[in-house]
Amino acid sequence: MRVRRITSALDAELQALLDLHAAKTLKQFWRSAQRVLHSALPGVTLWFAPVQDWLPPSAAFRAETALQADSQFQRFLARHPLKAFLLANPQRHLATFSDVMTDAQLRRSRFYREFMTPQHERFSVVLALWHQTSLRALIGLNRLQDDNDFSRAELGTIGSLHGHLSAALNGVLELQRERSARGALELVLAPLPLPIVVLDWELNVLYHNHAANESAMLWLRRPADAHCLKQASRFEVPAHVGALCRELKAVWIQSGDRARHSSGSTGVAMDHPTLPGFQASVRLVHPDSSGLRMPFFVVVFEHTHGLPNATLADAGKFSQLARLSVREREVASLVCKGESNKEVAARLGKSVLTVKTQLQSIYGKLGRVGRGRLISLLQER
Repeated sequence: MRVRRITSALDAELQALLDLHAAKTLKQFWRSAQRVLHSALPGVTLWFAPVQDWLPPSAAFRAETALQADSQFQRFLARHPLKAFLLANPQRHLATFSDVMTDAQLRRSRFYREFMTPQHERFSVVLALWHQTSLRALIGLNRLQDDNDFSRAELGTIGSLHGHLSAALNGVLELQRERSARGALELVLAPLPLPIVVLDWELNVLYHNHAANESAMLWLRRPADAHCLKQASRFEVPAHVGALCRELKAVWIQSGDRARHSSGSTGVAMDHPTLPGFQASVRLVHPDSSGLRMPFFVVVFEHTHGLPNATLADAGKFSQLARLSVREREVASLVCKGESNKEVAARLGKSVLTVKTQLQSIYGKLGRVGRGRLISLLQER
């Protein structure tokens, strides 16, 4: 039975470490970190302190402390003597009170009277999680006055966990940075008229904007049919474009010279089989100079100067009308027949307020600010 309990405890510690390194958010990181530290040192009180502004204080990070508000927690951090010591010694990853003051000095300190005495706490260890020369966060472990101070063996255990905690936190923050950068890029690209699609190595869609969705539908269908369709929620890669990506992929694999493409891109353009001047340009991009990551594909749809005026007009009308939902097109159709908002509401079984809201959405999508311009656009169709 004793062997089974020891094995079970080791399995729990191993799973906590695996979960720590698999964390994708700060809350997942902190939950896993608590499990790891409590497994190694049962009975300690833990706190997690962001050092920079991009990591905001949260109740989840001080759940085991008696500090009830973020303002209290910030005052606790500002006055903590071990924080100042670690900031002044970037080579240190761990510190205790004995590193900065005697026991008598600690007991006379304002920090001890304000934050430790009310909680009957006496002993503390603080871990500093660094990224190069930048202090990312602090993790504190506290013990009560009736407990013993942290032994040399326990400090060694805490020190051995430091690398896991630091690597896991840096991984989470790097993932957050990548998500933020991607989100900012999408906000910039989404309203652009240039149709852009990004595909991964397996031709799964990583990103596409509205213009690309419209162009793909135009590529797949005749302009006369495409403008009647609502934008698909899932991007459909045209077969010709997918085939071209696979050709570039095969050439890249067969070349064997991955370093030649490691910091640049190669690409080729193809014409639409029936619409003159309508092109798709596919570039294979490999930004990883190490050659460890697989490339991705950037697809740009283009209307060249050779596209006939009539086809351009159809494409332009489709580009706008495809943005309307089925219900919005019902409202727009009745408006074009001269019906008032009240009449449209009665015919469709909606409230007048709902009709007004849908009309504002229609105007925003089509760039039209009134009934007259909306009617003229739909009649041109």
